Amino acid sequence: MKVSIFLLIVITSCILQPAEAQVNDSVGADSVVYTVVEQQAQYPGGLNGLVEFLEKNINYPERPRKLGISGTVFVSFIVNKDGSLSDIGIVKGVHVDLDKEAMRVLSISPNWIPGVQTGEIVRSRFVLPIKFRFPR
Repeated sequence: MKVSIFLLIVITSCILQPAEAQVNDSVGADSVVYTVVEQQAQYPGGLNGLVEFLEKNINYPERPRKLGISGTVFVSFIVNKDGSLSDIGIVKGVHVDLDKEAMRVLSISPNWIPGVQTGEIVRSRFVLPIKFRFPR
């Protein structure tokens, strides 16, 4: 049985972090991570490209599939200045196997187009909801 995975919506700023930036003083200016930027980071093919990438690369794990578990996994990550993703983690999970699969697929993502703030490329936090559900 083929299982569909759907992207709900791309949330352009982290729901849980109201500040515009976080700074780690021990690392310096390159450690600033913006949660709100003038031009949000994006997947190279836009929203359609991201949906296509996720549908092609996500595998519905067997254990939650057999148990009939579905739901939305909210994954947080940083898009670095070079477009690479780091600090991939779960903001709100559904099942350990679904959470791991959402993190795995983002770890193999091609580089994104980084965010821009005041004309400069910056590191920015992104929260992506990925909905796992069975076809109707």
